[in-house]
Amino acid sequence: MKRILWDLDGTLIDPNQRLYSLFCELTGNRSISYAVYWELKAKGFNQQRMLQEINYGGDEKAFRDRWLKNIERKELLEKDVLQDGAEDVLKKLNNQGYHMYIVTNRQKYENLVEQLRFLGIDNYFRGVIATMQKCSKAEAVLKELEIGERDLFIGDSMEDIHAAKDLGIQSIQLVKENSLNICIGERPCYTVNTISEIPLLLERIS
Repeated sequence: MKRILWDLDGTLIDPNQRLYSLFCELTGNRSISYAVYWELKAKGFNQQRMLQEINYGGDEKAFRDRWLKNIERKELLEKDVLQDGAEDVLKKLNNQGYHMYIVTNRQKYENLVEQLRFLGIDNYFRGVIATMQKCSKAEAVLKELEIGERDLFIGDSMEDIHAAKDLGIQSIQLVKENSLNICIGERPCYTVNTISEIPLLLERIS
């Protein structure tokens, strides 16, 4: 059996418009444009530094709490789009016999499943594993699956690469253009710049 664990946000889908829209909504500030917001993010600005950049005067903990409460609202999820080439890759790998699962930190399971249907990719997955922000991705996976040495984790973040290591499996990191989100210390087994590169890479390493 060939099994792939897929991260969702930033890997299969582009959530950038949703994240920017919520930032503007919660701060009541649009002084930073969409383009500048993501330029700063690419430079490594975390949420705290973004708030400092706009001289946010509110309570930062309260902001984080409201962020987590609102980030998966249905009307915001509708702003998400599939990454270029994502559906073609999922279709190809499904036809090649890969068993694929979503592994995500999402909290609202029903909204998550509904979004996958809306995007037209739900049928490619044998399961959807969500941490609900209560455990690590590796812990959530181990509650649902028996991991084998041929399994693979594909994601865009250091958290995903750490999860693969904790599970004892190989990893592929999607490293986007101008991104500083490259693992330091724990490096992925392989990297790609676009999702469309993944099928060819899998053929090479199988």
